[in-house]
Amino acid sequence: MRKFKSICANTVLVVGLAVLLAASSKWFVFAVWNWHNVHGGDRKWYMIYHSSWGDLVSQSNLDNEKMYLERKNYTYDRPVGCGKGHVALYILGDSYTRDIPDSVFCNISSLEKSRVTQAFPFKPKAGKKNVLIIEMTERYVREVLHVTTDFSSPPPPRRFAASGGDGVKSYAAFTNRNLEYLLFHFNFLNPVRTAKASFVLKVFGRGSGNTVLSKDTKYLFFRSTVAPNGRFSSYSIVTDAEVEFCVRKMNFIYDHFKANGYDEIYFSFIPSPATILQPGGYNGLIPRIQQNPMLKVKVFDVFSVFSSSPNPDIFYRKGDTHWSNHGMHIWIDMVNSELVRY
Repeated sequence: MRKFKSICANTVLVVGLAVLLAASSKWFVFAVWNWHNVHGGDRKWYMIYHSSWGDLVSQSNLDNEKMYLERKNYTYDRPVGCGKGHVALYILGDSYTRDIPDSVFCNISSLEKSRVTQAFPFKPKAGKKNVLIIEMTERYVREVLHVTTDFSSPPPPRRFAASGGDGVKSYAAFTNRNLEYLLFHFNFLNPVRTAKASFVLKVFGRGSGNTVLSKDTKYLFFRSTVAPNGRFSSYSIVTDAEVEFCVRKMNFIYDHFKANGYDEIYFSFIPSPATILQPGGYNGLIPRIQQNPMLKVKVFDVFSVFSSSPNPDIFYRKGDTHWSNHGMHIWIDMVNSELVRY
C-alpha cells in the first residue's frame, strides 16, 4: 500500500509539473490555441471550447446571452468595373484582414499576406506595381511599433497572454490564465461555465474572463482596451513623445520598403471597438499619429469615417473584437479607391 501511495504521489507530482511547464511555455500554449482555432467547429466533449459567435463570447462564455450572439456574415463580392491588372498587392496585417480574398480588390494580379508579428517574407515583383498595406488593430499599434524594426526579421516575443491578447506581463498572471485555458476549457464543462457567466452578467452586471461590458451593456470589450493603463488601452495616457516615436518608426518602415523596391506603402490602423463606441476619455492615439505633420506615409483613415458616423453601432460585432461586414467593406472600398489609380 505504501509503495502504491508513493507511485500515485510521484505520478501526480510529475503530471502537475508537466502541466505547469506547459502553461509556462508561450510557444506551447499558442500552438494549442492555434490548433483549436483550426478545429474550433469540433464539438466533441473532449475538445477545447470555442464559440462560433465571436472571440469575446468565447472569452466570456456568454453563449446563452442572445444580445451578444452575432454571426460574421461577411460577404466578399467582386467589385464592379475593375478587374485584374498589374498591381502586386501585399498585406502585412492581422486577423481583421486575414480572411479577405483577392477577388474583392481592384486591378491586382496577385495578393500575398503576412502577419505583423512575423518577418515579412515577400519580395517585390518585377514589372508590377508593388503596393504594400500595413494594417493592424489599434490595440497592437503601440506594442508592434515598439518591438519591430522594419519587419525584415521576427520581432521579439510579444507579451500577449495566449488566450485573449491582453498584454498580461507578470509570470503568475500569464501562467494562471494559461492553466485555466489548458485544464478547464473542455466542451463537457460548457454548461457549468455558461451558467456561471450568465449568473455574473445578470446578478452583478459584468462580463466574465477577459471581457467587460460597454457602458450601455450592448457590447463586449476586451478588458485591456478599456483599462486605465497599458499600451492596449484606448484610455491610457499617450504622451506627445510616444506619438512622435510611432511616427518616426512608421517613416523608417516606409523608407525601408521604398528602398527595397515597393512603389507605394500604406498604413491602416483599425480602431478598437471601445474607441468608437465609447469615445469619452479616448487618448486620441490614431488621429494624433495620422495628423502628425512629420508623417510621410499614406494612411487608410478608417478612424475618421467610423468616429464621424451618427450610427457607430453598424461597424462592429457585439460579441467580437472585429468589425462587421459593413465596417470591413468601408476599408475595402478605401483600398480600391487607391488601387484603381494604378
